Amino acid sequence: EADGPFGRPSVEDVENSVLVHEVGHLLGLVNLVYQSPIDHEDPDHPGHSSNDESVMYWAVESADVSNFIFGSLPNDFDDDDRSDLAGLADGSIAVRDQLWP
Repeated sequence: EADGPFGRPSVEDVENSVLVHEVGHLLGLVNLVYQSPIDHEDPDHPGHSSNDESVMYWAVESADVSNFIFGSLPNDFDDDDRSDLAGLADGSIAVRDQLWP
């Protein structure tokens, strides 16, 4: 919810969204160390979700904060992200190019 000045997201909201977004990248989202069975990667922004309601949407980490001047920021993974994470955890999605065995 936008609770900062003038209905903008607060500093805490921005920090939380960026932190969760970057943790998503550390976990391999989106298609960084695997190929998702779900087509949800933004073709114009590789490694990011095409869903603007997902915390993995490209603009969450963008320096172009004008994308979020009004309204709220996504701060959680969407169902596609969660499905990918579950598949990575249970081994049903093969991992590639990882830094550790």
